[in-house]
Amino acid sequence: MGNAATFRARRAAPWAATPGAFLPFLLIAVLCLSACGPARALLAACRSTEGFVPLADDPRIRCEPGAEPLAQAVAPLLGPAVAAVEEGHGAPFAAPVGVYVCASEASFTRFTGSKGKGAVTRELFLSPALLQEPEFLPLYLAHELSHLHILQRIGVADVLKLPVWFKEGLATLVSHGGGAQDVSDAEALAAMRAGRSFRPDAGGTVLGGLFFPQYAATFHLENQMFYRQAMLFTQFLRNEDGPAFRALLSDIESHRPFPDAFLAAYKSPLPEVWQRFQRKIRTQAALGRSVEKFQEEG
Repeated sequence: MGNAATFRARRAAPWAATPGAFLPFLLIAVLCLSACGPARALLAACRSTEGFVPLADDPRIRCEPGAEPLAQAVAPLLGPAVAAVEEGHGAPFAAPVGVYVCASEASFTRFTGSKGKGAVTRELFLSPALLQEPEFLPLYLAHELSHLHILQRIGVADVLKLPVWFKEGLATLVSHGGGAQDVSDAEALAAMRAGRSFRPDAGGTVLGGLFFPQYAATFHLENQMFYRQAMLFTQFLRNEDGPAFRALLSDIESHRPFPDAFLAAYKSPLPEVWQRFQRKIRTQAALGRSVEKFQEEG
């Protein structure tokens, strides 16, 4: 869901968000063709979407023939999801939102290079696999809209420089657990206390984001456990200092490098704040504090 590969896209608005980025993108495209995974994602993102037809109820939603049931299910959810993401990110979408609903899982893979349920390339694509768990559709939709929001705001190159844990933690947070619904907060906290945890990095370069993203497998975690843990740390950052969190998001959207933006917002480097979080979750456990209390306090 929304991993680094989903941002390897060809889209005018994100390019425009980063002046002078066109030539580097040509070079990145050439490099991508030398690696199987990035090449698949790049080629998928370049496919024409002419076969998608606007939904009568909401032309922001376009669907392939046969995808109407999922498109109709998405229609009443899109407005609230857009509003929730804009509130969570503290800014409106930078461009019109487009949702492309695929008629089959194979079609979804062709357009995204992914076998997940939702992904962002040029636009947000949804797989009919979501109909297997319709109760989670609002969560998945908001999660992917969070990725689309960042992509529109800062462009592909800067998105690739962001740490994966932050992108996924933010998306899971604003979607109220989207993509991590099978792992509870208590389970994630217990795993972290036992040492089965991700370790937050500060992001890096475009090529690092393309070829060496620090994803769930990096830490020997399942994706949903990684999402939930990243969400808990992101929630801690927001709850510990709301103004700092808003400043961090604002600086990121101004193309400030993540390490600089984080230090400016929290007045401490990322490793120090991570240690504070680790101490907090251990103290909460020692005191027998509930997960709900942890969530309230950050």
